[in-house]
Amino acid sequence: MANTRMPMMARNDLGGSGTANLRLFMSNVRNGTFNDQNGNAYQVQKLKKNLRFTKILLVAGTSDSFAQPKDVDALQALLPNVERVNIKDYNNLDYMWAEDARKTINPTVIHFLNAPRREDGDEEVELDEYVEDEE
Repeated sequence: MANTRMPMMARNDLGGSGTANLRLFMSNVRNGTFNDQNGNAYQVQKLKKNLRFTKILLVAGTSDSFAQPKDVDALQALLPNVERVNIKDYNNLDYMWAEDARKTINPTVIHFLNAPRREDGDEEVELDEYVEDEE
């Protein structure tokens, strides 16, 4: 662990967000659903269509307690245009805490961010369009 990152971690801690997200994940797994925090179902096909021009970098660690390989596989299958990178012996907090994150992860992320993207002027889509209307 890089102790010099402690002040940065303390300033950027997400607080209760992690608990809320974990509770939502557990609810979706138990119920076999794909819902938002309010219980509204996501329109997966519309989500895929709207993201068809969006490049997504999925960085997965091989030692993550919350994101097992089969779960990451399911997420990758759900989303279009995914470039997946597996980082050996990493988990979800190592990007912030690991001493070698600068060498292990950053070059891949920077390369991805600098890659050419779609043309400007394409239609923008708001997140609310991904959730089914309540009846």
